[in-house]
Order: sequence, then structure tokens, then C-alpha cells
Amino acid sequence: GTARVTVEPRTAAEWPQPAPATWRRLPPSPLTPRVGASVVWSGSEVVVWGGYDSFSRPQLSGATFDPVRGTWQALPTSPVRDASARGVLSDTQVIFVSTSRTAAYDPRSRRWRMRSPLPLPDGHRVADRVVAIDDTVVTITEPGDGEPSAAFALEVDADAWTRLPDVPVPLQRTHVVLGAGSRLLAIGPSADGGDAAVALDLAVARPTWERIDAPPAMPGDLRSLNAAASPDSQV
Repeated sequence: GTARVTVEPRTAAEWPQPAPATWRRLPPSPLTPRVGASVVWSGSEVVVWGGYDSFSRPQLSGATFDPVRGTWQALPTSPVRDASARGVLSDTQVIFVSTSRTAAYDPRSRRWRMRSPLPLPDGHRVADRVVAIDDTVVTITEPGDGEPSAAFALEVDADAWTRLPDVPVPLQRTHVVLGAGSRLLAIGPSADGGDAAVALDLAVARPTWERIDAPPAMPGDLRSLNAAASPDSQV
């Protein structure tokens, strides 16, 4: 359903914006406590969907929060049936990618639409490595032992997945994957105990991975950041 919970303030003065560099407790959300939910900023509201409860049961529900009005609203029922799906904002749509399905949520119309499923190789799964580069969604898979991570790009307007060159370094959970301009970056520890960073430029006709300099004094910080961002505590 799409019923609005009863936390909407009677006047705008009841939900003033917090002062700079201060925190303010949000109104109660309509969602059950969960870990590992996908949280995306759409440009006007926060979109929360999926995750698992304290007994590892999937939570196939979501809600949006409007920080201007201070209100939550339950999301319509999603066609995504995988609570671990990862969402990213691409253009004006929030794209959710899972092992079995891909779906788009339009914050303006509050409607879901199925998109082409990710053509995963056997034994691979979708991890947290889903990023948006302009109007393209890129995901890097988590493979079985000894296999390279596969990379795929979804052109949102064309609704077509394209397989990109496999990542040339073994990715671990401590690796960070992000988009910068037209490039996809993977940064983290290398197999020999050092640090490695590779980049793939999606703006060229035949993209190939290239090794780049790893950020100085960053790997330890990246590991701490990943540990802090992992879904180990309830929200």
C-alpha cells in the first residue's frame, strides 16, 4: 500500500531544518527494524528498501522520507523479491539490482517497472558493488573461488546489459568500487599484500582496465570505512 504514516507536522514550524553541523532525530519510520537495507538519495527524498530482520528474515518492503516536510511514506509493493538488492540513482530513477531481477523505481510517479535481468555467470552473485555513472548502472559480481569478478553495464534508456572486461585483480570485501566521471574505479589491497587500484573508462569504444596509483595512506582507512558501512547493526 501507499498509506502515509501519521507523523506529518501540522505546520512547517514543527519540522524546522536542523542548524548546521547538528543532528536531529527523525520521526518514527513505518519500517520494521532491519539490517542491510538499500538507502538511496533521489534528489528530493531518501528511498529505503529491503534488508533483513534480526532473525535474517528478508524484509521486502520500503519507505521514503521527505526531509523538507519531515514525513515518511510507505513504498508501493516492489517486484524485486530479493531483500539484498542494491539500489543506485541513475538519472531520475532508482535502479535496484539483484541476482534474479532488476527493477526501476520512479520517485516522481511512485511506480515500479521491471528492467532486463542481469545476465549473471553461473556461480556469481550480486554484491554491494553497484554504482551509477551518468545514465549507466555498473555492477561487479562476486564470483566463486578462483574466478575473476565479472563487470556489467546497464544502459538505462536502452534497458540493455552489456558485459564489460573482467576485473584484472581479485576483489575482496575490503575493496571499494565507485564511479568518477566516466570511469569505474576499484581500490583495495592486492594479492601480494600491497595496495592496488584499477580503472575502466566507459567513455571509450573499447574500454580496458588500467592500473592506476592507489591513494596514499588510504587502504587502512578504506577497510575501516567498509567495516563501519557493513550491515551489522539495525536501523
